[in-house]
Amino acid sequence: MRVEAVEGDITREHVDVVVNAANTSLLGGGGVDGAIHAAAGPGLLAACRELRRTVLPDGLPVGDAVATPGFDLPARWVVHTVGLNRHAGETDPRLLTSCFVRSLDVAAGLGAASVAFPAVGAGVYGWDADEVARVAVAAVRTWGTGTARRTARGTARGTARPGRRTRPASASCASCCSPRGCAPRSSAPWARRRPRPRLARMADVLPALPEDDLRRVLCVVAHPDDLEYGASCAVARWTGRGVEVAYLLLTRGEAGMDASPPAETGALRSREQVAAGAAVGVTQVDLLDHPDGVLEPSLALRRDVAAAVRRFRPDTVLTGTWEEEVGWGLNQADHRAAGLATLDGVRDAGNRWVFTDLLDAGLEPWGVRRLLVHGHTRPTHAVDVTGEPLRRGIASLEAHAAYLAGLPWHPAPADFIPMMTAEGGRAAGVEHAVLLRCHDLQG
Repeated sequence: MRVEAVEGDITREHVDVVVNAANTSLLGGGGVDGAIHAAAGPGLLAACRELRRTVLPDGLPVGDAVATPGFDLPARWVVHTVGLNRHAGETDPRLLTSCFVRSLDVAAGLGAASVAFPAVGAGVYGWDADEVARVAVAAVRTWGTGTARRTARGTARGTARPGRRTRPASASCASCCSPRGCAPRSSAPWARRRPRPRLARMADVLPALPEDDLRRVLCVVAHPDDLEYGASCAVARWTGRGVEVAYLLLTRGEAGMDASPPAETGALRSREQVAAGAAVGVTQVDLLDHPDGVLEPSLALRRDVAAAVRRFRPDTVLTGTWEEEVGWGLNQADHRAAGLATLDGVRDAGNRWVFTDLLDAGLEPWGVRRLLVHGHTRPTHAVDVTGEPLRRGIASLEAHAAYLAGLPWHPAPADFIPMMTAEGGRAAGVEHAVLLRCHDLQG
């Protein structure tokens, strides 16, 4: 067995397997993950979505690994593993070791003779690259001396470009081995095939959301900052094109800061939300007083949404997904309640005989043409936010400075938001995009 540390770009390594520092969703991200997805092409994302649909509905656990074809990469295969997020308190080196060991197990099942690793867990997850390198080399050598692996021969490489952060495909790590000779253990449905397979590629990218008839958009979410995780980038694009956008926040987010009393938190987060709206051209920000943390899709909440729709009279309403399971894990209760209340409130707004007291207040029925759902696991359209909209969207999350200061593990908005929108961009065939599920309510 030969172990090498090299300086280079992992997406250009001519090896049997490159290991991807993925996240649990398997749907792409920033850093090495984003670079590998970009270089492999849309087939990789399609393959990962198929894994989520079939064998990994809850995502890939931390420390485990799974394989897909390499598609447009020089490598035949990509083995995805999920590293530990030190910022979130994940500090067990045994799990980090598992990332390398399980990756080699999966590579062995593919009959690979050479593997290239990045520094799994370094970068945005906060592990020191030197520590990752030590764990990697120890894990590889231990793996390679196992009884079942004594006949293995081959090469493992670690790509490194010390001090360079402008090349996300590069990472600092010393790594691994030749897994040939081990029993297959890959959970990937295509891992049994030795020749490089040709899975069906995504025939089309997601279409752009039609914007010619976009005039007025009402965004309805549960908390201050909910819109700033991607959706505000789309808002920035729309306001830049002359679309009038208003925000309706159903709570003031008063239960969101553990170290601050609710009354102070609600006032603080309300101010930050107004500033976040201004960063993307939104001047109308209405905050309601429903209780944070225990929001319910009640008749009272539906009535408030319906009243806001009749008052603002938008052609389009945007809200968050009410799905229980989303790409980042289990959806929060208030988010689900807000999405459902918005769905029902939008339809209530067009029915004269629902909430008739609104008529007494002079609020006539209003029919919304489209409902857009952000964060949905099955998006239908994309909004290109490359350039200025992305920059302003980042600024909108940065406006929540006091809130983010209480989350020391949280990545910097300038790192985190482009990571999210780059994933959307891959699905849309552009550099950065926000993905939405569009419901035509008048079709």
